[in-house]
Amino acid sequence: DKWRRRQEADPWTRGQQSQKPKQLWAHKNVLTDYQVWVTYRLATQQLNLYYDGRQRDDGCLLDEHCHQRPETITHIVWTCQRAQAYWRTLLQHWLGREICSEDMTMYHGYFSARVAPPVGNLLRRRLTMLYGGRDTEYEVALRRIWWAFCSIAYAMLWELRNQVVHDQKKWTRPQHLDAIWTGCFRQLSAVASKESKTPSTRIQGWKSRLIDCLTSMEGEASSSDEPQPPPPPWLCKQEMVLLKRLRLYQEANN
Repeated sequence: DKWRRRQEADPWTRGQQSQKPKQLWAHKNVLTDYQVWVTYRLATQQLNLYYDGRQRDDGCLLDEHCHQRPETITHIVWTCQRAQAYWRTLLQHWLGREICSEDMTMYHGYFSARVAPPVGNLLRRRLTMLYGGRDTEYEVALRRIWWAFCSIAYAMLWELRNQVVHDQKKWTRPQHLDAIWTGCFRQLSAVASKESKTPSTRIQGWKSRLIDCLTSMEGEASSSDEPQPPPPPWLCKQEMVLLKRLRLYQEANN
């Protein structure tokens, strides 16, 4: 059917649809309702790309150097050079080293499924030094941070695209990257600050401040024993829970 064909043709969509509906609708006290809505619509390929005057083969309007035609949802959040700049920056902070195109290919499943890959040795050593090697605590925090950086970025990439398309706003490449990167940090910092003032979540808020460690990673070389990411196991599944749910919904409406 069309859902399976779409998954087979688009690894990014396959990664997003590896999540269960409950996971796609989760906000974890971090995301806004709008950000959750965008995440779900991305996974189900239900975002509306239409705008006045749009032609079937119109390409990317964000960047004149992007030549993919036609514009697709996956292009907006992944293959567009503007989107790639953000994901490359996130991975560079995460691993603590410069990123090549092969890295982006190996890690793309972790971006689309919002599941944190192993952190780089440089970041791990820094976290151990700052927080005394509390492995379980900062691993939980890191998983939450990765999930949030992916989720918030989905919504911001979609929002900035719409500003260009519908409001004729212009974004240079540096401005575009800074808006998304700063927006992610600002939202997570606000969550951490709020949690730190609540007795029941004081430790949780303290852990969220691990995002500060990410800002010091850019431009530093990694050690020679940098681990390679394991292949994302969810990409090997033959049938996704979300795909089953979408098929049942489609059949019920026929």
